[in-house]
Amino acid sequence: MHWQSFRGGLVTVALAALFALSSDAYPTSARKASSPRLLTLPIRRVERRSNLPAELRHQQDLNRARRVASRAAGLPGSSNDASRPYDFPANSANSFNADSNQSSPQFSSPAVVDGGGYTVSLKLGTPPRNFNIILDSGSSDFWVDSSQCTSFDFDRGSCGNHSFFDPSQSSSLARLNKAFSDGYGSGNVAGEVVNDTLVLAGVTLEDLTFGIAHNISASFARDSRNSGLMGLGGLGLSNLTVPAIPVIMRDRGLVDHAIVSYHLGNTTDIGEITFGGLDSTKFDPTTAVTVNTIDSGFWLITLEGVSVDGTAVAGIKLNSSNPIAVMDTGTTLLVLPTADAKTLHAQIPGTQEDNGQFTLPCNTTAIVSLRFGGRDFEISSKNLIFERVRRGSDRCISGIGTQDGESWTVGDTFLKNVYFSTNFDDNTVTLAKLV
Repeated sequence: MHWQSFRGGLVTVALAALFALSSDAYPTSARKASSPRLLTLPIRRVERRSNLPAELRHQQDLNRARRVASRAAGLPGSSNDASRPYDFPANSANSFNADSNQSSPQFSSPAVVDGGGYTVSLKLGTPPRNFNIILDSGSSDFWVDSSQCTSFDFDRGSCGNHSFFDPSQSSSLARLNKAFSDGYGSGNVAGEVVNDTLVLAGVTLEDLTFGIAHNISASFARDSRNSGLMGLGGLGLSNLTVPAIPVIMRDRGLVDHAIVSYHLGNTTDIGEITFGGLDSTKFDPTTAVTVNTIDSGFWLITLEGVSVDGTAVAGIKLNSSNPIAVMDTGTTLLVLPTADAKTLHAQIPGTQEDNGQFTLPCNTTAIVSLRFGGRDFEISSKNLIFERVRRGSDRCISGIGTQDGESWTVGDTFLKNVYFSTNFDDNTVTLAKLV
């Protein structure tokens, strides 16, 4: 893969103030900044299927991270995928066929409902109706499940039990006579492209182009809470070939910048997303660093160093000429090349390895730090823990996993500890320590 250099710029910092927006989906209200061009609203972590053993939930999160790394490297998939559980093959023969010919997905996003991520509440259509939508920084398209939906491979064709968008019930909808399809790690979605009205944190986007999915795979159908997906990656990941929503908001003058910032909630499953800038009440500005990304789709930056309890970890392969960290809010874990994961865990007291999975003492006090932009950012010891191996055990599964290749997939194990901002205008990422 060939990398290009882009000139980055400092991101404008803006203050946010409370703005009430009623919603049944979240216990906190949406907020609108003192400037009308900065919008902040709550996000919730995707609920896990609690009936699965911790090892399988961990494996699902690993699968997601491995797909991110493979896609970012321009590869078809990870060699580890053969053993992944609860994964369903795509069945393009069942794809929705609009009047125009439908082409195969040009890009495959690694988003998987079972593998973590966050959701946001929004409204679509006229009259507006509420939907919970998964946020995915590893793709760029926005789509919602259609009331005409059937499933490729779930419950005799059912699309499950959640909210569906009925195009016949929206007076503002315009059909574009164009098909779309998107490929994801555990299957596909397919349907048609429409224009309609989106209301997000009280801001209205009319004539927004998005997809309504008439066919979805089981990974989406079995999700009872969420009804679609909003991609927050760059245009290079789009099958609809339309800009991501933050860019559209900037182009229409609704926000000052095409910037999305995340405060993922270090102690709860509730976080915040800000459109248009950064919320300076959430981070220490003296610790902020802004670094260039080297990709038109993924938020991919250079990792400069790794330490444990303040001591640099020797033996980890870092190539300063190539970016090797894919920053992804939809990934739960921090996932490294296998050799690097072994080297790093060797510096964490009490680590054990069993068939490629690492466990730690549940009471570990180790602090792992990653260096970006010349600054070290810590992972708290509690965020090094994924889950207990089993109820009552004093051993916990590590929040650091393994994958093939040379890149690191940097998910919530790290991102929950920092303020994380992506800038579509300058193609940069900003990181800062939380307050």
